[in-house]
This record gives sequence, C-alpha cells and structure tokens, in this order.
Amino acid sequence: MTEVYGLLGRDISYSRSPEIHRVLWGKDIEERDYLLFDTKNLIDFVGRAKAMSDLRGFNVTIPYKQAIIPYLDELEGDALATRAVNTVKCLPSGRWIGYNTDVMGFEALIDGMDLDPSSEIYILGTGGASKAVVRALEKRGRASILISRHPEEGVLCYEDLPTLLSTTFPKVIVNTTPLGSHQLPDQLPPIPYSLLTSEDTLIDLIYSPEETPFMKEGQKVGAKVSNGLTMLWEQARAAQAIWAR
Repeated sequence: MTEVYGLLGRDISYSRSPEIHRVLWGKDIEERDYLLFDTKNLIDFVGRAKAMSDLRGFNVTIPYKQAIIPYLDELEGDALATRAVNTVKCLPSGRWIGYNTDVMGFEALIDGMDLDPSSEIYILGTGGASKAVVRALEKRGRASILISRHPEEGVLCYEDLPTLLSTTFPKVIVNTTPLGSHQLPDQLPPIPYSLLTSEDTLIDLIYSPEETPFMKEGQKVGAKVSNGLTMLWEQARAAQAIWAR
C-alpha cells in the first residue's frame, strides 16, 4: 500500500512542498505520495483524513497551525512550547501527534546567516509561524520583540517602529505575515523602510515569490536579505525524520 502524506492549508496551489518532499524521498518515492489538502473547512478535512487508512502524516500551513490542535491527541517538543503545529504524525492506532519542525527550519536558516550578536530582532506578526521564530531564537539565546497590528501584553504595534528602528544597533526584521506573498503580491509590511541601513537584515518567511517586496526594500539600502526557502526545505527534512520513526 502506498503511504500518503500531504499539506493541509487554504489556497495552497502555489506550494512547493510536494516537489520538495518528493526530492527528499528520492528512490523511495514509489512507495509514497504527497498531496495538497486544500480546504476551507477544517472539520470536513479531519473527518475525511481520519477515514484514510493509508494516511501516515501531513504538514500544516496557514491558517491551520493553531486551529488543528484541538483535533490532535498529543503535542511533542516545540509544538508543546509554541502551541503551533506544522507537522502531524498519524499512528496506526488512529492517534495524531503534533510537532513543530518550523522551529528547526528557522534555526537552520539563521545558522547560515551569521547574524550580528548585538542586533535587535523584530518579528512582524503573531501567528503560528511567528511562534516558531520566537522559539528558535530562544533556543539560540536570542531575545526578540513582537510587532502586530493588534498589540497586547508583550506585543508592540507598528507605530512603535520609528522609535525602535532609530537606534544605532543593527536590526534583524523577520516578516512572518502573508504580506508580499503570491496572494498579496503588492502589499508590504508597514514599517519605516527609510530607517533601514546596510547593517540590517531582513528575513521574509515567504518563498513564493522568491524575491518579495519586503526583501527588495532591504536590497535598496544594501541590507542582507533572505526568503523562507531554506526554512521550507529544512522543516520538510525534519518532518520526514519524524514520519520515519
């Protein structure tokens, strides 16, 4: 029987996850298939997925990284710490276990960027991806500041950024929002780009398009930029290791 895996999300026809997982499986691809579970109805997906005897696991993307949690039987490791899930392992017993390999993916991304240890780190957005970024930074001993359109305790608003970005320390700004993605191609996170310098780093978790409007603004001043493609590959690699256990 062919083992079935897939990606749960909404409006995900653009996703490169099927391609990436098939490359990572290599010669074992004949025994596995990776599907897109593109749905606007999470409850309907759960019902259908529970009836799939060949489903061994699936990844989770926007907007279900937190919404999937009530349907899981257990959370492990970073998923427990972040309360966000991007990988689910489906056991033969019918139990679903949630993991967060986005954390490992972002760790791999920043490990390859040689970030200045004195830099101040700002994270745009407070969704599931943002929680993984915060967790990855914490595991590297780095503090960060969350920025949102809806400030709350421990979260600042975009209106605070002109003051924050006026300091002389190098900045790392991580976009975890969908602004600038293929779905919102002409939209930019509302930050004061005029305050950016060549000492700063802009990281966009979006990978489609590979060069986002956010990244282009950083390039204008010579800032270091990166998209989320490395993170995507590494979280997929970690997910496959979990499914294989």
